[in-house]
Amino acid sequence: MLTYFLLSFANGIDVTFSQWFSLTFSQILADVNAISSPATPISFIILLFLPTISVLRPHLDNSPFKVDLFITYASILATVIEVSCMALAPTREVLIAAMVEVNFGTGLYDALRSVVTGLLGLRMK
Repeated sequence: MLTYFLLSFANGIDVTFSQWFSLTFSQILADVNAISSPATPISFIILLFLPTISVLRPHLDNSPFKVDLFITYASILATVIEVSCMALAPTREVLIAAMVEVNFGTGLYDALRSVVTGLLGLRMK
């Protein structure tokens, strides 16, 4: 439940982010979009290399479930840091750094879905 609420909170910040950034740091929306637009390629690169984390399987009892759980925990940590940095950013530079950091939590949705699906499969047996 905590993960769900954290995701909802982060999504709420993303929805209101452009207006908040614009008002807080006196930026026009075009500047905000120019700053936030590199997030898409960074997310693409992270998602592209996310399967390479499967090299951890031998260290995690050769379990795909534990790899998904590891990715979920790492992504939750990245999301918590991102939300905190965005909420408390004293300067524009810190906020931009938080926007770059948010991309490290990109794998959370898929990993969490895999973990929950795996738990449901175990529960039905």
